[in-house]
Amino acid sequence: MLCYFVGYGQIQHGGSPISLSQSSLIWEVPMLITPLTNVQALHAEDEVVDLIKDIPWRYGYIHYVDAGLQDGIFETLPSGDRVWRLKVKSVGAQTINLTFDVYKLAQGAQLFIYNENYENILGSFTNENNKDHGFLTTNLINGEEITIELYEPKAVLGMSALHLQRVVHGYRSLDFQKKYIGDSGGCNNNVVCPAGDNWRDQIRSVGILLSQNNLSAGFCSGALINNTCNDGKAYFLTANHCGADDPTTVVGFNFESTSCNTNAGPYVNNTVSGVTKRANNAGSDFMLLELSSEPPASYNVYYSGWDNTGTTTVGQVGIHHPAGDVKKISFDNQSATQSTYSGAQCWRIGDWEDGTTEGGSSGSPLFNLSGNIIGQLYGGSASCSSITNDFYGRFDISWDNGSSPANELKTWLDGCSTSATSLAGYDPNAITLNQDAFLSFSGAPNDALCLDKVEQKLILKNKGTQNLTSAEIKYGIAGNLSTYNWNGLLTANQSETINLDSLLLTSGSYNYEAYIMITNFTSDENLSNDSIRFPLSISNGTSVAINLTTNYQANQNSIEVTDGDGNLIEFEDAFSNTTNYSFAYCLQAGTYCVKITDSGDNGLSATFFFDPGNYQLVVGGIEIYNDDNIGSGYEYCFVVAAPPTGIRDSKALIHFDLYPNPNSGSFNLSSSTTIEKMELYNLVGELIQTNEYLEKKVNVQTNGLAKGVYFVKIYTASGTGMKKMLLK
Repeated sequence: MLCYFVGYGQIQHGGSPISLSQSSLIWEVPMLITPLTNVQALHAEDEVVDLIKDIPWRYGYIHYVDAGLQDGIFETLPSGDRVWRLKVKSVGAQTINLTFDVYKLAQGAQLFIYNENYENILGSFTNENNKDHGFLTTNLINGEEITIELYEPKAVLGMSALHLQRVVHGYRSLDFQKKYIGDSGGCNNNVVCPAGDNWRDQIRSVGILLSQNNLSAGFCSGALINNTCNDGKAYFLTANHCGADDPTTVVGFNFESTSCNTNAGPYVNNTVSGVTKRANNAGSDFMLLELSSEPPASYNVYYSGWDNTGTTTVGQVGIHHPAGDVKKISFDNQSATQSTYSGAQCWRIGDWEDGTTEGGSSGSPLFNLSGNIIGQLYGGSASCSSITNDFYGRFDISWDNGSSPANELKTWLDGCSTSATSLAGYDPNAITLNQDAFLSFSGAPNDALCLDKVEQKLILKNKGTQNLTSAEIKYGIAGNLSTYNWNGLLTANQSETINLDSLLLTSGSYNYEAYIMITNFTSDENLSNDSIRFPLSISNGTSVAINLTTNYQANQNSIEVTDGDGNLIEFEDAFSNTTNYSFAYCLQAGTYCVKITDSGDNGLSATFFFDPGNYQLVVGGIEIYNDDNIGSGYEYCFVVAAPPTGIRDSKALIHFDLYPNPNSGSFNLSSSTTIEKMELYNLVGELIQTNEYLEKKVNVQTNGLAKGVYFVKIYTASGTGMKKMLLK
């Protein structure tokens, strides 16, 4: 029955739940039950908002929860391994999907999610799904009750951290499958039809987004897009109004019918969980995301090309997921014209000659007849009953019409500074050479960093036909490079992430380099993709990020940042209604307060029955506030401390794990070398706790310390390490 987002899905690693083979496990498992969902009210809203193309197509309602490992049950197996389980129930749900805001699994641990009778199983998820942002969002699984199961081998007991933050009650997910698969409009063309034959590469680039915004979960469309380095960096172009700009977003590929005239399954949907927003601008309604992981070779994706000249061809093509349906293709045989839509500069499609778009198509690419992207769908009134008037944000406006890398495409898509006006697409799975090693940097920064530590994650990929078994890699800050000798086995199109020691840098400007010296004890046949170079600008401080979505009373809102003496440091106002804003500041040592005000005393809550207002505050990478209920205002004050005196020394800085983080007074430390001592400092650098050990894995109790930010320093024979920790 369930054919969408289940059984294929995001990057999973196979296997089956231990509970399937262990009949001795107890039957009674603790259950988390969400509040009842007012589905009748949601359907009433949908009757109106489904007709609005420039918002995501909503399929679910988000319940915010607070569930960790302490809420489930652990059982030890005869082998000494153990299994943990927790049931989750959302009464009346057709589907459930989950968001973990703390996900950190130890080597060998496995996470599974399944419904009753194991009809649908997601997993395994492993330490390979660990991300720096700590989130994991799952695909949809049918039914109102599911089980979360964590397996821990004996050697890593207690070394994993897991916290469930959101349960999405899919109140019309199966309706979507039964009603909307094949019912997005009879005039639409499945991409498998002959009409799509000239667009096979571009079709492979288009994906569907599952986004979460405040209390709603919905669908949009978008496309992988190439950059001038032709390096397969996983940039994904969609619409700004889709609001899909956080680690909870899931992007899926290959959700297509296998038949032209019917909508036949199985519906393969390969997904990647988590994104990072690189740039957005309401002036052309674009948002550029970077996926948390490069889509694996098995997904067979394509990175579409683009054209930033502002010219059109006599005819355009749209590829999209109308109403969240299987992928469709639409054709316009006239030249698009320049127009505006809700204040954004757009291409106007007067009418479609074959096919159309609908809600859920938002963010989908518009291609010229050369196969290059010239825009992404903002909105319009086109449908199968009225195929006129669709508006796409113009790519040429998105290119360099902003004021910084955060609101234009040029910095990201012309990373190799070619000044190109158009770029062909890129096929990451094309193999033409026998020996071709490819090196890239996972999450390479393209802007000033507000921190002192830079994580080094290199991705080594084999793009040749011969197996790659060894590589000598130089890496680090120009003029002070280290050598890493990699040995392993990568077959054609396989890749491996190489986690190197973090760089600890003082304020200043640097040039980062990494390049392959030699592969398989000989020279590589393609030297053009063997090296990485980019600038780094470091400011030692604490980052403050503010994301604001206004409601229909945006004139009531303002944001201010003041120092300890009450001096105004930053001020933002003059907001537009129902618009997304993002602000980022880097604050040096001192005391600060961040305040959002609402002169109407009603916060960002709905001014009509449907309203997207929300305020999010993130300080030092820790989410402080995320809600719309600010009343007359919300203020948060905090201290930014210089690195505590005496915490750093001349020894090497070593990597270690600290989890869970945040925590409530108990946390774990894990290091590859023996931990000899742990020191805990407060924000002003005072030593407040010392523990001595001779173990690689230890548990620390903070003995009733006050809530706040602390520094944890460990000592080992190989050096010292330090991390920031939040007690909540």
